[in-house]
Amino acid sequence: KFSPEFAAQWKETFRHESGAGYMEMWVARYEEILQQPQVVNYHETFTERIGILLDTMAKNASLRIRCYEKAQSVIATCYDGILFSLFEMEIKQVEERIIALQLSDEEVRQEMERTFNFYRLQEIALLHSEKYAYEQATTTETTEADTLETVLFFYASPENTLEMPLDGERLHYMRYPELSTATHDDVKQAVRKIQHEKEDFRDDFLINFISDKEFWINYLESRYPDIIAEHTHIFMEQMEELEDKKDTIREYEYLIQANTIAEEKKDSEQRLYRQLTKNIVAD
Repeated sequence: KFSPEFAAQWKETFRHESGAGYMEMWVARYEEILQQPQVVNYHETFTERIGILLDTMAKNASLRIRCYEKAQSVIATCYDGILFSLFEMEIKQVEERIIALQLSDEEVRQEMERTFNFYRLQEIALLHSEKYAYEQATTTETTEADTLETVLFFYASPENTLEMPLDGERLHYMRYPELSTATHDDVKQAVRKIQHEKEDFRDDFLINFISDKEFWINYLESRYPDIIAEHTHIFMEQMEELEDKKDTIREYEYLIQANTIAEEKKDSEQRLYRQLTKNIVAD
């Protein structure tokens, strides 16, 4: 229905993949959202966005696995939980396109800044929810529900003027806005805070955010295989030399030297990844 390409391969292949059943249930619940009368003004956009996601999933096995896992974790939640998980899946979609080297440097930078906006806004929303739960001494069950609604409220509020992932039409919709513990003014203040942080740290805010992310490391390894292989080779040679003399030194000395090489390799890789990230982000 949403993606003919995905539907065709679903019958033949995808439905047999591990975890695919959760995605099927997730899509069914997503369809329930579209049937709500309150969604009439957003129906076209919601349909388009799920179609884009499924089209990309049809071409990317890694994205399918990640979305199946996300679907499994939220399948029993409310409509707003299903809705927010769509936005999280869209971020995974962007990450997989980056890993596949399908975006230009400028597109990568734009999408990573939008992703930063999304996650930083989420962090502030979570802090707001935690503060409210502490002050009101709410139960664990109530706190979990309030937290979900509050995080989605920060995202959907008209006061959220930050660019969000995929930069599509903004969806100022959620099923239960009255359950949020935040106000539109809270969102406005959060947006202002994020904008100030980005101004203060310039490119460093983005470099600090992405340089150690797993998907970003995968991207750098795909884009700069020779540079990273050459860098890693130095430490592999050191380990080979240590292995050659393993029988001539005490075990304690061997472990100390092996640990030192491993730590130096880790530190050196972090510096290399940060520099490669800076080259992309700062240009």
